[in-house]
Amino acid sequence: SYRVSRFASFIEPCAEQHRTTFGYQQCEARIALGVGGVSGVGFGNSTRKIRHLPESHTDFIFPVIGEEFGFIGSLVMILLFMTMFAIGTYFVLHIHDTFNFYMVAGFVLMLAGQAVFNLLVITSLSPNKGVPLPFISYGGSALLTYSVMVGLILNAVTSESRR
Repeated sequence: SYRVSRFASFIEPCAEQHRTTFGYQQCEARIALGVGGVSGVGFGNSTRKIRHLPESHTDFIFPVIGEEFGFIGSLVMILLFMTMFAIGTYFVLHIHDTFNFYMVAGFVLMLAGQAVFNLLVITSLSPNKGVPLPFISYGGSALLTYSVMVGLILNAVTSESRR
């Protein structure tokens, strides 16, 4: 019954029987994104992060950004992620060393996959699995890991350009 309830809350998180148990965060994330509208309520003026969205500084930080900065701010953030991944893809295509190629490709795919999966969870298109939004979600170990990945990517690219 637990698995059935989890699946049913994924299908409709705002249904009354799921809202109090499994679908609460995703339902509140939808509401926060809707409250933001086009231009948002202003930096620091989110009411969902204080009263309704538990642990909003971790995996569910994007709805707070969507509420405070609106559709425009959310779109800018998504465009920044897309730019970062486009640059990473450019790096992957211009690396000739086999080890560096696979390392950079893996890191770029991991960062892109985590960002996409987090955004799918926020918009209720995927079940919640606790994947943080790269460089945005709170957490020292995740930020340290992402920073090391970017450092290794830049090291591989600069060592490739020296050849």
